Amino acid sequence: MSKFTLYTKESCPQCDSMKGLLFAHDIQYDMVNTTEKPEGLEKVKEMGYMSFPVLVNNETGKSCSGFNPPQAFGVLGID
Repeated sequence: MSKFTLYTKESCPQCDSMKGLLFAHDIQYDMVNTTEKPEGLEKVKEMGYMSFPVLVNNETGKSCSGFNPPQAFGVLGID
């Protein structure tokens, strides 16, 4: 398991933007496409999120929803 997990869905421009941000910073992550894996959608709902993408730091438990680079950097531990 990677340090980070990104929950996404099909046809999601914000998800594509988050993937681009992670790529630009050479961040390795596991991706869960909730369209293909409904159990991923249940996990997102359990975390209290209603929008995508959802980025989770599996070590710290920090997470964020939507494409918001400052919040994502907080989850990633990037200053």
